[in-house]
Amino acid sequence: MKRPRLLRSRANLAQCAWGGAAISNHQKLYSRGLISWHAYAQRLAVKMKAELQEVMNMLRKLQGAIDFGNAPLTEREELASDVADIMDSLFELMKKLPDE
Repeated sequence: MKRPRLLRSRANLAQCAWGGAAISNHQKLYSRGLISWHAYAQRLAVKMKAELQEVMNMLRKLQGAIDFGNAPLTEREELASDVADIMDSLFELMKKLPDE
């Protein structure tokens, strides 16, 4: 099986939304042969799932602010609907990621 290409430059790592520093540490372990590709990918998935959970928490706070805001009812309902759609999409994505 062909080994996947690793992210070598810091610029590529900084672009990753789920934490370049954590990816770099896992990458070092993988590149040194200390962990397998499966373990490397699994650690990344767990890290990404934790980051998505933080985003979900922020969206819940936003949803609460929308519910109790001073905006007109139609605007609040529209915003709440958009936030709910985003949360549903994130939840579906999180279900596809491994737990451990």
